[in-house]
Amino acid sequence: MKRQLFFGSFLTLVFGGLIYVLFRTATLKMFGWYETIGLGGLTNGMRKLTFKFANELPEWILFSLPDGLWIFSYVCLMLAIWQNSVSLKNALWIFIIPILAIGSEIGQLFGLIIGTFDLTDLFFYIFGQYSRTQEYAAVEENELVTAVLVFAVIPIVAAIGCPPVVVRITRQMSSSIGAHVAEARWRA
Repeated sequence: MKRQLFFGSFLTLVFGGLIYVLFRTATLKMFGWYETIGLGGLTNGMRKLTFKFANELPEWILFSLPDGLWIFSYVCLMLAIWQNSVSLKNALWIFIIPILAIGSEIGQLFGLIIGTFDLTDLFFYIFGQYSRTQEYAAVEENELVTAVLVFAVIPIVAAIGCPPVVVRITRQMSSSIGAHVAEARWRA
């Protein structure tokens, strides 16, 4: 459990934050907050060493990966709290942040929420949530997780008119969930 919290939740949270601190533009509000609490010198010193490499990193690392890492971190923490089990009792707590993130991205697509829709962000939100819940979901509850992903993810991705390759990736993810369920049942 301690390793899960440290590696799964804490390190992914820190790594996502470091991407922002080390490589994102200083016009973000958080840099003003760092100045206010006396960390401006530290962050500016770190950025002098790293910011020059920001242009060499792919945009998905700078703009989408941190979001996926933070979703992963949250889900990992919730699963640790709920003893690595997904059930109807705790599903709301485990999935609320991923649902809000995915919902806000889709809301941006339809102009319901201010912002710019980004398919890569949507992919990382889904993957950050999926990768953690699939690893630790209880065998009996895997059908619930499978149903949610298969009946929510594929139609959403198809509805927004993504490129066929993204639809194939999403279908492969959904298929692999079913394979994990079958393997877990076989082991039991």
